[in-house]
Amino acid sequence: MKDNEIKIIGNCIMLPNGKSQVFVHSIEEYKVHRGMVFVLLTSPAKEVFNENVYALNEQGEIVWQIEKMACPDGLKDCPFTGINIEPKTGNLWLYNWSGYLYTVVPETGQILDRVFTK
Repeated sequence: MKDNEIKIIGNCIMLPNGKSQVFVHSIEEYKVHRGMVFVLLTSPAKEVFNENVYALNEQGEIVWQIEKMACPDGLKDCPFTGINIEPKTGNLWLYNWSGYLYTVVPETGQILDRVFTK
């Protein structure tokens, strides 16, 4: 599965095999890696939605949603704002509104590390 084989329409992601997944909010960004699709959803204004990262398998099923956690700076609203793949290890990098970079195991969603970047 490749990035250019996936179609996004609002809050729906369509995979090359015809499978799709509809989310509660629109899709901001996605990455394909290790046979999985990592999806970052938009966090709407005036709504706290910090668990806005999902992983899908090739069948379009949700494998995991990023775990609920307290914002490190004490704010209520600190959604994730970007996703990337760490080039050396292949781990998932998640950036949040508060300036933290999270390292996540792609297959499980387990958070390995958190580093302040700003």
